Amino acid sequence: MPTLTLMMPTKNRVSTAMSTAKCLAALACEDVEVVVQDASGDARLGAWLTDQAWGGRVSYAHDPTAVSMVENWNRGIRRVTGDYVCVIGDDDGVDARIVDLARWAARRGIAAVAFPHSAYVWKDFPSKHAGKTMIGAFTGSIEMLNPDTELRRALRSPLDPIERLAQSYHGLVSRSLYRELERRTGTVFDGLAPDYYTAVMLTALNNGTIAYVDYPVTMHGGSRASNSGRSRSGGLSEHIREFSQFDLSDILPADGRNHSLSILFVTQAMLLALQRLDRPELLADFNLATVYGAVLATRPIGVVPLVQKLIAASKKLGRSPFGDLRALPRATGRAAFVLAKSMIIHALPAAALEARGFRLVPARDIEEALRQQAEILSDIKIALD
Repeated sequence: MPTLTLMMPTKNRVSTAMSTAKCLAALACEDVEVVVQDASGDARLGAWLTDQAWGGRVSYAHDPTAVSMVENWNRGIRRVTGDYVCVIGDDDGVDARIVDLARWAARRGIAAVAFPHSAYVWKDFPSKHAGKTMIGAFTGSIEMLNPDTELRRALRSPLDPIERLAQSYHGLVSRSLYRELERRTGTVFDGLAPDYYTAVMLTALNNGTIAYVDYPVTMHGGSRASNSGRSRSGGLSEHIREFSQFDLSDILPADGRNHSLSILFVTQAMLLALQRLDRPELLADFNLATVYGAVLATRPIGVVPLVQKLIAASKKLGRSPFGDLRALPRATGRAAFVLAKSMIIHALPAAALEARGFRLVPARDIEEALRQQAEILSDIKIALD
């Protein structure tokens, strides 16, 4: 049985998926399984894999009936056999050090490993830094985290990154924890943002610890066809059409003309997880005002209908709306700042990012980006015992 499974769900993004598949196949061995779950309208990716000399190292399955991201991810996770699983997108990359990290976690009996990420901005992404690798400063240090503490912190700041949780997406999680999640709920992935849904679920079910390693063993890819690309171009309505079983009307009014939709996806997924966990103390920690403040800051809707919706949502969740209403003005200001900060990175000149500790290096694709990262961070040692 392999120690690690690298799982890549994909749908109709053949060009970037080919590059990512090459990165994964380079790591495949007896101890590393590579699973590709393809929901594309055709099997071009599978045919291309068959033609590659290394294609046999990739376990490929094509099922175009998996309409939504959730369905495709669930079909993929049922095929994995590794002790630990890392899910990445079809425009992302994986650093070779992830293999040693999984082996270390297995020796230590650690259920989940979290880490920061570097990024590659594909050439078609709407950014001033398209075609460049973006690498921050890292130390290689290891910190043991308390899952409950980290989950509560994430719920109080739902717009902040969740990289310190037990993440299925760009994280390492033991397959035994996935099995426990499926035993409890009947499924693994769910919600409009399945990565956020599982981050809440897996962290809440983790009775041990989360090891946070300050080194980017995965690389986020940003391409135009990805959800991050569609968010910037106003195309996220395509994503929501895939989910016939979910209704946003109980959370907030929204449409596909603005990027507040991505905020609502995250909200729906996190709240769905909290409701299924049946832990009212965690639900009480969720900062609903910040989510409403973010929508108010990003789209021109009236304050009165939004306040009315907030009151209804608070009551639906079994909490008093007065606390959420009191927090809304301040939450709107903070949300505007957080969202502007996340968007401005693609508009700032390279010199401004470099002054903040980022290194920007031109790259043709994710493969070259990973090679650059390995060279730039070669002096960083991860203290694995």
